Amino acid sequence: MRIIHVRIAAIAPARLSAYRAFAWAIALIVVSATTPDSTAQMFVQHTPGRLHTNQSAKIYLSYSGAEKFDGSYLALPINWTLRDVVLLSESGIPQGISFKQSEQYDNRYYLFADNGFSDKDQIVLEFETGSLTSAGMIRMVPFQMDRRRFEPIPRMFEADAVSARFNVYDPILLSRNRVLKLVYDQPGVVIPMKDLPDLSTGRSYTAELWLKTATSDAIVLSTWDGNEDTSYPIELTIDESGHIVFFKGVKGEHQTMRSNEPVADGTWHHVAVTYDNDAGISRLLIDGNPSDSLFGATDLAIEQPQFFSISGRAIRQTRDSDDQKRLNALVDEVRLWPEALSVNVIRRGMRQAMKTSVKNMLVLSFDEDVQESPVSRRIRHLDLVQSDLSFHEELRRFELQVDAGTVLLSWIGEDPETVGFTVERSVDGANFEDLSIVIANIDESGSEGSYRYRDIDAPDSVAFYRIRQRYSDGAERVSTPIKVGMGSDDASLSASLTGNYPNPFNPVTTITYVVREQDDLEITVWDLAGQQIIILYTGSQTPGEHQVVLDAREYPSGTYFVRLQSGTGVSSRRIVLMK
Repeated sequence: MRIIHVRIAAIAPARLSAYRAFAWAIALIVVSATTPDSTAQMFVQHTPGRLHTNQSAKIYLSYSGAEKFDGSYLALPINWTLRDVVLLSESGIPQGISFKQSEQYDNRYYLFADNGFSDKDQIVLEFETGSLTSAGMIRMVPFQMDRRRFEPIPRMFEADAVSARFNVYDPILLSRNRVLKLVYDQPGVVIPMKDLPDLSTGRSYTAELWLKTATSDAIVLSTWDGNEDTSYPIELTIDESGHIVFFKGVKGEHQTMRSNEPVADGTWHHVAVTYDNDAGISRLLIDGNPSDSLFGATDLAIEQPQFFSISGRAIRQTRDSDDQKRLNALVDEVRLWPEALSVNVIRRGMRQAMKTSVKNMLVLSFDEDVQESPVSRRIRHLDLVQSDLSFHEELRRFELQVDAGTVLLSWIGEDPETVGFTVERSVDGANFEDLSIVIANIDESGSEGSYRYRDIDAPDSVAFYRIRQRYSDGAERVSTPIKVGMGSDDASLSASLTGNYPNPFNPVTTITYVVREQDDLEITVWDLAGQQIIILYTGSQTPGEHQVVLDAREYPSGTYFVRLQSGTGVSSRRIVLMK
């Protein structure tokens, strides 16, 4: 029999009076300054990947050590809100925990564990990002209550603090990519199996979907009606700790697989389960990577189920079905194949939307231009929304290089549907401006899929850069911003450039540099596209002032960059050839 744990929400403690809160805060500062070391630690177990504004998400932490903490101080980024906290024992059983918002700061909280944090406990924080697009950090500092005082206060253990950093984006809605929106208090999708693959004993299959949710203790896909006497081939659930758990079973026996990492973190994940009857093996894959398997398991006598359900069990659902364990989620590309797909086939297909229906196969793709089928006609009434899920390939190897007050951006973008890139810059990491548009497959370096752009008017201090990738169907994807400091400290280098004369020049100029410590040097000249055009010097030089001559009569007019590479770093200067 499967055991279902019921979680009882903890009640937040009463707010302190203004006087007591003030005294508590002052004492907290004093105690924090004299905190001893502990023999316990907190760890960040799992963080969500790509976050956007005004969304729910979860972060998973774990606790290890013999020493018990009574709770933790939590600082969220500005404009974020803590929605819920769950404390789970090593066996996954919910423990009592509550939280209280700080009197002074809206984004800071105190978490109180009823029986303290124990070894192998897991802490799950559910929060909502605010309306600001910027980098942010979550920080947790465990504490013990000092009960020697009349008014117990927490003693902070700063040495055991943990933190996680995030970048928050504006949600980019894809004009042609719609997904299914599921709400826990609404009936799920129940599809008769008469036109779907045979899942009875001796049949291979693959079930897969894209899922975005922060809901735990819920049923994602199911072919089971909940009756212990009924066999079933598939039930995909999310347990209390946010992991995907697969079940199949008959009366008295249930077999299971579980994901290595949580998926209920508020970001998109691809989930697939396969059963290869010939090999006798089942596999669970998360984001195209094998996560768990069942090999040589008992061959269960499973009959063909009657229904296939998304969100909740495969029975007649109503609004009041409290035991359905439905979920709040976005879902896309739900597929049920009558064969066991290989890992490579799943990886290749997970990023491709299926536009046509296939006989004896379930394909639920919610875009407007998808060929209609008897199954898809049954879901016309469902809530379909635009989403930030993209089936396009992201750019990679996005890098920055500072040269003489300029910034050279380089990246690789190989998706054939890309039409262009917009280079964006910000001085605060939140408000970005457009710098230039780079057309896809037109690259000054001559290498298809490889792109460069040089910002010759970079700010004097700190700058943030990102690339907005645009696709032929109107979709957009924004890269993670990269921060660069524009300040230079040539005095710390073993050798650095000091100037050139004349500048501008035509066609000859003398480049001067100083060597502070004997070192191996290389002096080169580069163009605006980031291509090296000549090596002026390479070798070892003794301390002192030196010079080298550049004859540029074979090069066109324009801006160039001289780079001096030593063992301690790079010094660069901008020079102008004017013919």
